[in-house]
Amino acid sequence: MKVKKISAVLAVCLCSAMLLTGCSFSDFFDKVLGNVSEPETSSSSSSSKQESAEVKTVDPTLELPAFTVDLTGTTQVTAGSVCTLSAPAAVSDGGTVTYQWYKNNVNSNGGGTIIAGAEEESYDVDTSEAGTTYYYAVATNNHGDRIAKSTSAVREITVWPLGTWQQDEVGFKYVMEDGTYPADMWIDIEGFTYHMDSEGHRAVGWYQEGDYMFYFNEGGELQRNTTTPDGHTVNENGVMIS
Repeated sequence: MKVKKISAVLAVCLCSAMLLTGCSFSDFFDKVLGNVSEPETSSSSSSSKQESAEVKTVDPTLELPAFTVDLTGTTQVTAGSVCTLSAPAAVSDGGTVTYQWYKNNVNSNGGGTIIAGAEEESYDVDTSEAGTTYYYAVATNNHGDRIAKSTSAVREITVWPLGTWQQDEVGFKYVMEDGTYPADMWIDIEGFTYHMDSEGHRAVGWYQEGDYMFYFNEGGELQRNTTTPDGHTVNENGVMIS
């Protein structure tokens, strides 16, 4: 008898609660059991609006950024050397230029991998591991939600493993553990720039390449921003200017 009375009281309470809340039977139990999802908060709604506002549209009428430095070429360095690439670009229409660097395993300025955090006009290459990697930059002209993009040329960076200087009857070579050595190239080794001839010997004294003259000291290091022993002046790139 008591059970019947309790059931009747519960039924009356449930009906009253449903009438007061205006819920259907299923809605009421959803609320009781916690199955009703919370309405979207104003902050999440605001976030969605911000994401929508950040969508950029490529505008073919905008000025394309013009790179002022040509990245084309090859750089040879040894592991751990400092190697900085620079690809400044400019626009004249009042836009803001932003950058993104990419790396690739083939000599192409398309289809590369984004380098996380490399968003300045200059980029310090990771030279911790030996191998060849190709780098390029994309410059973007930003006008509010409108953009125009340009892609730079490709720079090939070859990182050589550390080796040792070995002397023969001709001069010095930089020889790796496996017996190979850089030849017929410019290469940065432990902070200094050298030029190796076709046999792998480092240049000493004056060396001509095209229309330019360069001076290397007795240790084979390229001289910059100085006066050579014979009275000539070389600039920051090591080129003789007087």
